[in-house]
Amino acid sequence: MKNVIVTFKTNETQKKLIESLLKDHCKLNFLKDENFDSLKEAEVMFAWNPPRELKGIDKNLLKNLEFVQLLSAGFDHLDLSMFPENCKFASNKGAYAEPMAEHIVAMILALSKRLLINQNNLSQGIFDQKSLNISLKDSTCAILGFGGIGKAAANLLRPFGTKIFAVNTSGKSDEKLDFIGTLNDLDYVLENSDIVVVSLPLNKGTNGLVDKCNSN
Repeated sequence: MKNVIVTFKTNETQKKLIESLLKDHCKLNFLKDENFDSLKEAEVMFAWNPPRELKGIDKNLLKNLEFVQLLSAGFDHLDLSMFPENCKFASNKGAYAEPMAEHIVAMILALSKRLLINQNNLSQGIFDQKSLNISLKDSTCAILGFGGIGKAAANLLRPFGTKIFAVNTSGKSDEKLDFIGTLNDLDYVLENSDIVVVSLPLNKGTNGLVDKCNSN
């Protein structure tokens, strides 16, 4: 049986749930009060933010670690130098697609309808009935990175009558779209969009991506 350690803080309900799922399949430990000695035998780690949870540890404590399962969907916060060279990692991809999509639409509506600007004006006694705002109907939204979050956002935007231009690695999708392409089509997509949603993973290939394109 593998030695598994949970490094993120849990309440009693969470702890009982994890124990009920894993205790019969591994030797399970929970990191307590930064007692890092329990890491010595760990072969599998369940973590949320390892740089924070394991701050200041001697990385030799992780010499037996083979696999890290993250609760987070992203992994750009990882410091890979903390871990053995042959250690493998898995993120919680797609776990937060629906709430993230709702947040995306909330931000789009807030910006399109100038909610913050109008709220600030109203707080100063200014009731602006003349300034135009953006209608989502017949507008075009570019979604860069058409994975779980991108697809969920598109599903929420379509009922507004918003056109969806999507970009993914293959340039193909089974979803109903007005355009689908790859990063090679980025200039075209940005030039023809009113709204841009970036749901790409942050890595060396995507860092500063929009700044590198030719669109104004």
